[in-house]
Amino acid sequence: MRPSVAVIIDLVGSRKQPDRAEAQRQLVDALGQVNSAGKAEQPLAPTIGDESQGVYADVSAAMLATLLLRLFMREPLDCRF
Repeated sequence: MRPSVAVIIDLVGSRKQPDRAEAQRQLVDALGQVNSAGKAEQPLAPTIGDESQGVYADVSAAMLATLLLRLFMREPLDCRF
């Protein structure tokens, strides 16, 4: 059994968004872009509320996914990992 790297994502300031449903849609779109760009053992997906998660084979793949997600997010949205 080889180790995996879990990525846990939190949408920053989601409760302060004027349209929380739109913020969630934008997050889901960005997650989809990241999933299309790389290989995850478990693709990034929303879990509960404003949190999402995914699993990668190694730290490099996980770090690339976090970078891509921040690049694909539309301002003023941001996330932390």
